[in-house]
Parts: sequence; C-alpha cells; structure tokens
Amino acid sequence: MARFNWEALPTRWQRADLDDPLNVVILLRQALLGAERAVHEVTDGLLREAVGPGDEIALLHILRRVRGRETVVAQLADFLRCTHPVISRRVKRLEDAGLVLRSGSWRDARSSSLTLTAAGSEFVDDLNSALGELAQLWGDEIETDRWVVLMKALDALADAA
Repeated sequence: MARFNWEALPTRWQRADLDDPLNVVILLRQALLGAERAVHEVTDGLLREAVGPGDEIALLHILRRVRGRETVVAQLADFLRCTHPVISRRVKRLEDAGLVLRSGSWRDARSSSLTLTAAGSEFVDDLNSALGELAQLWGDEIETDRWVVLMKALDALADAA
C-alpha cells in the first residue's frame, strides 16, 4: 500500500482569512517562509559553496547591502536587526571567503567599514542573477501593479515596525 503524501495536499485551507485585518502577521509570516524557502532554493548552492552552511539569508542581505557602497558594520547590525557580535561573526565568514574587505576607521578604531572584493562583486552578480530568475517566476504569478502595491505596503510596514 502506498504511503499518503501529506505535503502534496494544497495548503490554501491553512491560510488565514484575508477579510480579518488581525491576520496580517500570520499572512506575512506565511509569505516570508515561502519566500525564504524559494530564495534558499535559488541561492543556497552558491552561498554554501562560497561561505559554508548557515545564515544564508542574512549573508545574502549583507552582500547585496555592501554592493556599490562602503558600509559601516554597526549600520549592518541595525539594518538586519541583530547584535554587533552576530554581525561580526557573519562578516568574518564573508572575509574568510574573500568576498568582503573590512577596514578600520581612522577616526574611531572601534568602527570598521566593508567593501566588496572583485570576487565578492562577481559573486553578488551571480546571486542577483539567481534572484532575478526567482523574481521572474513570481512576476508570472503577480501582476506588475500588484507588485508595486505590495512593495509600498511592505515598506510602510517596515517603517512602522
């Protein structure tokens, strides 16, 4: 007798009611989990190969944030809403992989900034390409005007949080 595959069941019935505004947190969480799962699928191999397993989403954010600008490590901690020791460990992994350079400030020895190396810049290009493919898949599911509304709503929620 074949085993029943529970994961094959549609999960739509598990979703919170859209008509109840109190369900916004649950709906955001479900969307976030789905998005993180999809991002892991398209970028995980790249990140694991470059820096090893763990914290892939945070490392992705750091690399994309540093792209094109010098970034202070303390600002990254605020951006990712984590402690300074946690961000320092993540940055150290990226340094060890040769993707970023950390340089101390001449004004304050406790402060350091990050820039991408040439290898880091190439790596971010690869990540962006993978994320672009994912965005294209999602774009097929969601109309452009809805994307604009979604991004504005998420931006407003991020400001309110």
